[in-house]
This record gives sequence, C-alpha cells and structure tokens, in this order.
Amino acid sequence: MKAVLLQDEILQAELLTDAEASLQVATEKAKSLIVTAKNGTGLEIPAYSVWAWDDDNTATLASALDFSITDFAGVNLNPVAAGATFELIKFGRAAGVLTGDGATAGDVYYLGETPGTITKVAPSLPAIKIIIGQAEPATPFSTGEARDLWIQPQYIG
Repeated sequence: MKAVLLQDEILQAELLTDAEASLQVATEKAKSLIVTAKNGTGLEIPAYSVWAWDDDNTATLASALDFSITDFAGVNLNPVAAGATFELIKFGRAAGVLTGDGATAGDVYYLGETPGTITKVAPSLPAIKIIIGQAEPATPFSTGEARDLWIQPQYIG
C-alpha cells in the first residue's frame, strides 16, 4: 500500500502491484552503506557478527566491554575466513540477521559483551551501551517475525 497525505489532511491510499512492491524493497536495499574490511582476528567468524576497526586498519569483533562508537565497522552477512577481505553493512538494512531470534518490528538491539554479538538486553556497567539497530520486517507488508536489522549505531552511555 502506498499512502500520501494530501491538502486538507486527507489520506489517499492505493494498493501496489507485486512489481511496485519489489521495486520499493530493492530501493530500500540500495540505501545501505557497505564497507570493505580485512578480518584481523585470525579466526573464521560466523555471519551476523559485529565488527570494530582495529589500530592496524583491520577489523576485529566488537564488544560492549571495550568499544568506542567511532570504531564501529559494521555487521557481516556471510561467514568470514581468517585474514579474508569481506563486506560489512555499516548503516541500513541487514537482511536476515535476526532470523530465528523471535524479533518483532521495533525491537532494539545492543552491542553485546561477548565479542561480535548483539542482544535485546542492554548491557550493564561497566559495559558501554551501544544501540546497533532495530528489528524490521523484510518488507513494509510483512507481518510476524522481523528478520532484518536496520543498522543505525548510537552511543547511549
């Protein structure tokens, strides 16, 4: 459905065709900021991990126990081999990150204390509270579980 607020505060709504809805989803995906990094952990890392920039310009797993928001590198969508170059989503939609987590649209996800993890529970002191993003449904028309994470990191304190 596409809705437009007209003059006189009248809401005009129309149903979209499947093709129009697919185009809208494709446009959303194009809004993501993707960066390239090199795995500096020396380990193979699973998909959907949170990364931070290291002093040698490689990326390492981020943790709420030792983190600065300026170090945020992004979230990987695929497993990463040790020493490999890979892509991170630094801002925007990360499709599938929350699959199986039971998330609903709007759930807030924080950087976890365990390196590379996200959690719905804000960490306690001495950890730093960093919001990684919010849960989103796959399309504006989806109901039920939200499987995507809209990455928009924020320092809470």
